[in-house]
Amino acid sequence: MKPPFYYIAATLFVFGAHMHAAVPREAGPVTLVAFGDSTTATRGSTKVYASVLQDELRNVRVVNAGVGGNTTELARKRFEQDVLSHEPRIAVIQFGINDSAVDVWKTPPADGPRVPLERYEANLRYFVQTLKRRNASVVLMTSSPLRWTPKLREMYGKAPYNPEHPGGFNALLVPYCEAARRVAREEGAELLDIQQAFEEQARKLGVGVDAFLSDGMHPNDEGHRLEARVLRERILLLAKQHDLPVSAIDATSAPGHLARLADGRLALVWNRAEKGRAELHLALSGDDGRTWAPALNFARGTPGVATYPFVAEIEPGELWIGYHNVPKGWNFPRARHLRIALSALPENSEK
Repeated sequence: MKPPFYYIAATLFVFGAHMHAAVPREAGPVTLVAFGDSTTATRGSTKVYASVLQDELRNVRVVNAGVGGNTTELARKRFEQDVLSHEPRIAVIQFGINDSAVDVWKTPPADGPRVPLERYEANLRYFVQTLKRRNASVVLMTSSPLRWTPKLREMYGKAPYNPEHPGGFNALLVPYCEAARRVAREEGAELLDIQQAFEEQARKLGVGVDAFLSDGMHPNDEGHRLEARVLRERILLLAKQHDLPVSAIDATSAPGHLARLADGRLALVWNRAEKGRAELHLALSGDDGRTWAPALNFARGTPGVATYPFVAEIEPGELWIGYHNVPKGWNFPRARHLRIALSALPENSEK
């Protein structure tokens, strides 16, 4: 039986713009809470790391619990409402910049950090221990590095800061990053050393750390993409270790299509992000979308695009795939279809 050509409309209800159906329908989304200060919080037009993760991870609900100006002391007061109430399976924690800040710009100037180092460390331990008791996986991130700008030098350019040294604004943050590393090590939390990641990426590209900051303090789009990249890999590893139904698929915004096969596997047809809508790919998963076999490129829009696919197992072991081949300018789209034997496809190595 050949599926009818109204499949195009059907695909729109299956994946939507971001293909959230890459895991079985009965598996609810995994809640991930990003808990932090203004380097975590939504910030104007900047695409913060929490938003990037929401776009790139499948079957995940990302809650951005970042609040500008927060120290760990202030965050502790909202911990129950903003984090624990969501019952996260994964929590990402990043504080330190505000805790370590010495407000020398005030009158009279402050002579110590907003939150003493010992109290900062105790607060981090409280967050980690409480979340682990509730069976959440915890990822501690060191703060992104700080660099002088004219405005920051005007506000903070006096002792105990060193305005003459390029890293002089970051110096007071260093012990707080070391405390975060120590807490992660001793409490069994995951550690992502963002200070180190920024510095390594800057050396690799031959640029200064400033290239990843918008104002000497907050990560820009590039900085948040860097944080999201290292976070995504760690989250996928945690999902695999704890059998969480999380996966990542490099998809465009065009809808793909997912089908459950007779043998229980999933078949996915979609446009990969790196290829755009010029190519369609097919992949199989034997573990409900957590991992995928190597993708097969089965259609190219030459010229134009190949998109809006539909897949069905019309006979045991044989797939029928329909899609639209749209010439440049989106004029006169042509409906095309083909058959592919399952035996010709790569197997999922983690089936």
